[in-house]
Amino acid sequence: MIKKKVYILALTSILSQFNCIDEIPFENNKIFDRINITGQLSDDLEMKYIEIRKIPSEIDKSQANGDPIENASVWISDDQGSNYTFKYIGKGIYASEIKGEIGRQYKLEVIIGDHKYESSYQKMMVNAPIDSVRAEIGEESVVDQNGRVNSRSVVNLVLNTTLESNGQPIFTVYRISGEYEFHEIGIIGSFQIPKSCYVKQDFDTGKINAFSGSSFPNNRLLERRVFQTDHDFRFLYRFSFLVNQYSVDSTTYVYWNNLGKILKEEQDLFDPPPGRLFGNIYCTSHENEDPYGNFTVGSKTVKRIFTNSNDLGVPGINLCSRNPPRICYDCLSISSNSSTTRPPYWQ
Repeated sequence: MIKKKVYILALTSILSQFNCIDEIPFENNKIFDRINITGQLSDDLEMKYIEIRKIPSEIDKSQANGDPIENASVWISDDQGSNYTFKYIGKGIYASEIKGEIGRQYKLEVIIGDHKYESSYQKMMVNAPIDSVRAEIGEESVVDQNGRVNSRSVVNLVLNTTLESNGQPIFTVYRISGEYEFHEIGIIGSFQIPKSCYVKQDFDTGKINAFSGSSFPNNRLLERRVFQTDHDFRFLYRFSFLVNQYSVDSTTYVYWNNLGKILKEEQDLFDPPPGRLFGNIYCTSHENEDPYGNFTVGSKTVKRIFTNSNDLGVPGINLCSRNPPRICYDCLSISSNSSTTRPPYWQ
C-alpha cells in the first residue's frame, strides 16, 4: 500500500527526532576567512581522505566552498607513536590507504606554512552489526507557495537495528550511497553494441543521521527512515543501497548531531558548515585562529540491499522509451561515476 504524507515546505530541523541540544555554538561564516579541515578514519583498508580548503569571507571572490589548499603537510598519528602520511591528489584532497584499529586512539595533524593544526585524540569505538534494511515505496505530496499539491513517488530506506555493543549503548553516524544498473538502446544503422553501465551515487547531501543508542528503549532503533529518493528510471533494472554505520564517541556524535540541525539541503557533509560550528580541530600555533571542520574516527559496519520497481510493486520507468536522451546511447555520459565494469557484488 502506498503511504501518503503531506507536508508544507518549510525550514525545519532535519534531526528533530533525536535528542535536543539547546545551544549550537556557531557564527555566520561570512565574516571569517578561515581554514576548513575535514576527514574520516575507519577500520577498513580503503583509501582515506582529508580535505582542506580556505573558507571565503563575504568579500572574497574565491569559489563558494573555498579555494583548495595544495601545499599542506598532512598525517595521522596514533597513541603508539606511529605516523601515517597523506599525499596530495588534487582539489584540496589528501589521501592515504590506512586502516584504523578498534581501541586505538588517533589524531589528525596538518601544517600549512607556519600554521599547525591538530585534532584531539579520537578513540576507535566498537561497533555492532546492522540488523535489517529495506526499501519501500511511498508517496510525497508537497504544497507549493500557490497552494497547489504536487505528488511524487519516492523510495524510502527503513532501518532496524540494535545500537548496542557488549551490553552498552553506542553512538552511530550513517552515510548512505547508491548504485544502479542502466541499459543502453541500440543505434539504427550502426554496429554499436548496446552496453550496460553501473552508476554510483553519493547521497551525503543535506541529511545527517546520528543516533545515540541510549535515546531509544532497549537501545533499539525501530522502523527508522534514514533516506528518501525519487522513484524514477534508476529503479528499472537493479538498484543497490549501501548503508555505512560508523560507531563514534559521544563528542563526535554531538558534533554531527549539531551539524545536522544547521546543514542546508544542498550541502555535502564535508563542505564547510553554514555557521561556525565547533569541531575537534584546533590551531596550536596561533591561538586566535579557530579552524572549521572535524576529524571523525569510527569503526564501520555495512549493509547492502538490492531492489527495483518490480520489488517495490510499482511500474518501472523507462527513460529511453520516448525521445531518448543522449545517455540512452552512451551510458558512460551519465556521470563520472558511470562504469561498464560489473561490480563483483552485483546480483
